[in-house]
Amino acid sequence: MDPTASGVILSDDAANGIHFDAPAGIPTSEHLYANALGRNYLFEHTFANMAGQIRYSCSVDVTYSTKWEEAQDDLPGEDGEMIPQDPLPQTGSFDKTYNFELTPREYAYWQIDQLSVYRIDRAQMENYALPGGAVTLYPNNYTSPAVELANSTVVEEHVVPHETGTISFTPEVVDGGDREPGPSDVDDLADLKGLAETQTQDPKVQNDRLVFNGQTIMNDTVSTKTGPVPGRIPDPQGIGGEVLYQSQLMINRGLHNQANTISSGTIYYPMLPENVQGRGDQVYPINGINTVTVHTPVVNYSLLPDDNRPFDQRMVPDYTRTVLILDRPFTVHFTESGQHLNIPGYGNRNYAKYTQNKRILFPFGVFQEGQYYPENTWIYIPVGTPSMTFTLPTWVNEGDYTIQTQSWAINAPSDAADLCEKNLNGNLANYCASESFNVGVVGRLFDFRIWDIGDFRFEQVFRTGTGNLGHSTAMYYTGGNDENGTPTALSGQTQWHLPVR
Repeated sequence: MDPTASGVILSDDAANGIHFDAPAGIPTSEHLYANALGRNYLFEHTFANMAGQIRYSCSVDVTYSTKWEEAQDDLPGEDGEMIPQDPLPQTGSFDKTYNFELTPREYAYWQIDQLSVYRIDRAQMENYALPGGAVTLYPNNYTSPAVELANSTVVEEHVVPHETGTISFTPEVVDGGDREPGPSDVDDLADLKGLAETQTQDPKVQNDRLVFNGQTIMNDTVSTKTGPVPGRIPDPQGIGGEVLYQSQLMINRGLHNQANTISSGTIYYPMLPENVQGRGDQVYPINGINTVTVHTPVVNYSLLPDDNRPFDQRMVPDYTRTVLILDRPFTVHFTESGQHLNIPGYGNRNYAKYTQNKRILFPFGVFQEGQYYPENTWIYIPVGTPSMTFTLPTWVNEGDYTIQTQSWAINAPSDAADLCEKNLNGNLANYCASESFNVGVVGRLFDFRIWDIGDFRFEQVFRTGTGNLGHSTAMYYTGGNDENGTPTALSGQTQWHLPVR
């Protein structure tokens, strides 16, 4: 009656295409399978050996033939003497009844006092990660045990006494001599009892009948005196892993991360209708089901290459920050690949499947394919897009800034704002992987031409001859303005009050 029930809720590798260790972590939108194990049936029974005696009370009526000689009176003779007469032969009969007990006849048969056989009906397993929190497993390719039963508690239906029948007995003629004999003159009790004992056989007996899965456990063949000893219902066997099994149980994509969620389960064994004093349907817990950790991973190893370094015209460049040049494009590389936790199914791989969105925030306005985004506006990069190119407007002020990128998991709460972690959401409480770039925004000077100079030492460099007038001086500058609205100078250079281009 012990099903030794156990179960697992693990990663459905066939459906996922990758192996996860569900107790350590499995993402939402992936699949689980549930499998319960137990015995293919349960049973309990009590077989009683019913033993007793049959007592025979016999009554035999015997008719005896009798004979005797009846004396005759003397007859007077001619001389006056009495002449004796021969006795007169007589015949007759009388009846005598004999009552006696035979030796008791022993008997024994087997009776089913109690029998319950149980089949598997279903198993139910519960866990936070299962669809709806629970799954019911119905048996696959399972054959219920089959029972044939005949049972009675009435002794007369199990034991048939052997009738003694008519005794064939011919008594001798009873000779009474000179008187008529009577019942007291004969005693054939011993002979009659001997005859009755001889022709009274042992009784016939019949067990209850029990056939289990085609195997006769209790044989109801009619036997003499003693019924055959019953066998035993075979011990149940453990069911295979495919019987109580269901796969492709998808974890709801919106389910929040949660560690070591508790599993529980129940297995149901209803009783077969062929029972004797059965205890009814049985329910057992499924023990030892593993926990499941729901953890949807995202990574963010976005990069901002320092491609604009050749255009940095500062006398003392800052190599601790990526340089961005006004009016020049720059590209942010932002894929969904990278290193996550070093557990099965995670590691270094692509996590686009679990990424809800990617976004980038600039503390200054930018252009992207002709569209302008103001400063501090989240710009969404489509999942699967490995990079995006932006252009820095000319009016952005020079200085140091920090750019932020975020990658959000598909199960992020709607009110999640600060649940970010650098590069990967290794902590289950976080649903975002973040990265940031420290940049320096720098203007540039181009098409710089000097047509004249006030230093006459260089007069002949810029003038066609001595005393000739020089041309107007021009400078083209791309850069920001200071707090007074004046164009900022290049590092280490003279400040020019020239139109900004």
